[in-house]
Amino acid sequence: MSIKKLEKATKILEKIKILDAEIIEIDKFAMFAANDEIKASFELKIDNIGKKKEDENKVEFDSDGSLKSGATDFYAEMIRKYTSPLSFPFLTPMGNSTSDKKNEYALRADISENTTLNILGLLLCDKQRKRDLLIGELAKYGFQI
Repeated sequence: MSIKKLEKATKILEKIKILDAEIIEIDKFAMFAANDEIKASFELKIDNIGKKKEDENKVEFDSDGSLKSGATDFYAEMIRKYTSPLSFPFLTPMGNSTSDKKNEYALRADISENTTLNILGLLLCDKQRKRDLLIGELAKYGFQI
């Protein structure tokens, strides 16, 4: 086995260790949420790092977060690309706020215990999927976990 392959495998293993720690932390949150009475809130921040689209498709918001212009093509594209059987109808904006950054938006919501567990479950599945992909990469180098 070459040194380069070993170095790549080491980097992959470090990523797996980080994911393992994150999975354990999510599991702790889930156990806490499942066994105790909780009050939870959720915040989703979106930072638009994509290239600028044509001006006619540009989405603009008022100061209160309402849609000012654009969006027809934007929403159609977002719905087509990102909707899944697990949609989030429970997200009600609590001050659809923007940060100091021009292209960063935030959505905040108070959520129930069940919704908290659903979100934690989605996060857990995502981390486990990433971990499985990394383990698959290690297998290509001849390592088994």
